[in-house]
Amino acid sequence: SLSCTENDFRKQIVKLQDQINEKDERLAAFESEGQILSKRQGEMEKLVRKFKSEIKDKDNEISKLKDSKEQLVKAIEELQEVIRKNEADASTSSKNLIALQAVTQATSDKAQRLEGELASRLDELTAVKKALESSWNEINDMKRQNTELRS
Repeated sequence: SLSCTENDFRKQIVKLQDQINEKDERLAAFESEGQILSKRQGEMEKLVRKFKSEIKDKDNEISKLKDSKEQLVKAIEELQEVIRKNEADASTSSKNLIALQAVTQATSDKAQRLEGELASRLDELTAVKKALESSWNEINDMKRQNTELRS
């Protein structure tokens, strides 16, 4: 009976050793899996830091682009105002030029009319002068004839 218990005892020891070995294997598997998970977690944390840094860089870039856009919009508005002013000035200058051309044309027309009137008056004056000279000559001829008749 003693050998039976010794045999049973040995069987139990073998069984317990098998259980211990099985638990050791499971524990080693858990440790290995824990190391793998720890490594993955480290990689993930590294990726998260990298992505946060990239997001911060992109946010800074977006902020700079917004500032640049605001400056460009302001510059465009200022240029549009300058264009509007220049167009208004050009329109005013164009109207002034048209008015000046009209005055110049009217002055030219008046000068031509006055030149025509002057030429006509000169012709009249020349005719009157010829008539006066003719009358003067007639008077002188009459005076001479009158003097000749008296003598």
